[in-house]
Amino acid sequence: MAAFISALVAINIDGEIQSSITVVLWTIVRALRPFAPNIAGGSVILMCLTAGQLLSTWILTPWYHNVGYRRFLDFHGGITPHQHELFMKSPFDTCSIAHPGQSCFEFIPSFFLHSLPRSIRLYIPVYITTFLLSSSKNIPRTLIGFIRSCLFLSLYCTSAWASFCSFRRIRIEPMSRLQVALHCWVAGLAVVLENTSRRAELAAYCLTYSLESMFIYLQSSKGYSLMSPSVNSLLLAVSAGVLLHHHDHQPKAAMHWLFKLGSGIEGNFP
Repeated sequence: MAAFISALVAINIDGEIQSSITVVLWTIVRALRPFAPNIAGGSVILMCLTAGQLLSTWILTPWYHNVGYRRFLDFHGGITPHQHELFMKSPFDTCSIAHPGQSCFEFIPSFFLHSLPRSIRLYIPVYITTFLLSSSKNIPRTLIGFIRSCLFLSLYCTSAWASFCSFRRIRIEPMSRLQVALHCWVAGLAVVLENTSRRAELAAYCLTYSLESMFIYLQSSKGYSLMSPSVNSLLLAVSAGVLLHHHDHQPKAAMHWLFKLGSGIEGNFP
């Protein structure tokens, strides 16, 4: 109840909070985590499902992603704006656009090596922040986590392009969004490089943006108005209450940073 009331007060102070669908979905997804069924490999399955949705949207209809997340995908996708424009046109030749002058077997390892510096650039501030928040200051564990995360993101992006090349060898005709989703799901398998807790958090992260792209599609293309400021405010307040009540189901460092829950949680930091 305290979190519910506090969230309502915060929303009244900052009226823009409820207008951000990203914030609303982020809070809802994490509030629902304690109620999700405990399925073996569930995080990996969810990563595969969201990979198909996120990557097919980015390749063919990138305007259904919010601007910030689209920039993230553009950067780690490793292609130029001109190449992306060609991808959105149909028909297209995937391989000649993605790696002109290179064979598929030359392109895949080359892309992975070029992707690693981009992943390092992303994860350095993340792991520095996590290390500073940690009470144990475990350097070896932090370094191992950092390396695993960099390899995960690089392999995720590389697997997506490898799936394009493989699919192109099987089918010659233009690809629809559904066809792209049906082969890009393999990128999600890269999450097995991460530890179990990180897999769950990455799955929640990807699910948030996957749902957001669906929301933008329904709103802009179909004209459906799924949420309103009053509905968003209620959802945020309820989700905040659930999130705080089930704080033990959330990443420890993130919960300490957001809610300052005390020493009982600090000791469990990585």
